[in-house]
Amino acid sequence: MNDRMLNDNIYQEGAVIMARAHPDVKLVIRKYNQRIYYCDQVDKPEQKQLVYFERELIAPVLSSQSRQFTRVISKFSLKEIHSL
Repeated sequence: MNDRMLNDNIYQEGAVIMARAHPDVKLVIRKYNQRIYYCDQVDKPEQKQLVYFERELIAPVLSSQSRQFTRVISKFSLKEIHSL
């Protein structure tokens, strides 16, 4: 194995992170192996470990800074807007 394979993770073991699918649940990384993170829930460490790929995780700092967007429905169509 080369150094790239050993050090290619973004999050370190022991880091508190969140899953994109469930941002309200805090996770702690217990193990990282071959691009797979093995996590425990912070509030329920006795539960089964959860397994995630890196792309499925977000850092708590990023999740707290994210903004909620709502869809705005306009009474104008795009054709009407371009004619203005």
